[in-house]
Amino acid sequence: ATDVYIVGTTNTPPTNGDYDAWIVKFNKGPLMTYAGEWVHGGTVFDVFYGVTELGPYVYAVGSTSFPTRGYDALIVQYQKNPFIPLAGKTYGGTSDELFTAATNDGSNIFAVGHTIDPLLVSGMADALIVKFNPALVIDGQIILGGTQLDEFWDVCYDPYNELWAAGFTDSKPPFDRDALIFTVDP
Repeated sequence: ATDVYIVGTTNTPPTNGDYDAWIVKFNKGPLMTYAGEWVHGGTVFDVFYGVTELGPYVYAVGSTSFPTRGYDALIVQYQKNPFIPLAGKTYGGTSDELFTAATNDGSNIFAVGHTIDPLLVSGMADALIVKFNPALVIDGQIILGGTQLDEFWDVCYDPYNELWAAGFTDSKPPFDRDALIFTVDP
């Protein structure tokens, strides 16, 4: 990659709420140079946790919160050059977050996290994989979980183009934290 992207949250003005999601771009070279930044947010807490590249675009994932109903997963598409936001989408029902994303053959974005949507989950929170196309249309989802907290925190591809998601589960007796590893042929 020729560029470096850093994501997180900021409360440095001008923010829209308490904390806003933040992405910064640096051009990589002999001297790394600042290339721009964007702040996105509502009235409460918004954060980007992960970023991935797909062709001429960059996708940042995280969550955005609402004062009366919790938070929704957030994905924002940026054009690399010039570095500008193109589209954004929230995903979820009650409380959902996306922690990181990966791309495979240039046609899909897979983001992972958790969902607490009472219509979908079997426990406190269930691990979530969402498949987006480059236009941010949801092409599918996988929800895994038991009676306790389950989350995916990382996602990647192996040399055989299989998707791997990793996180943790508290749903296996005696209900202490265990690794949760899942693979799927996209």
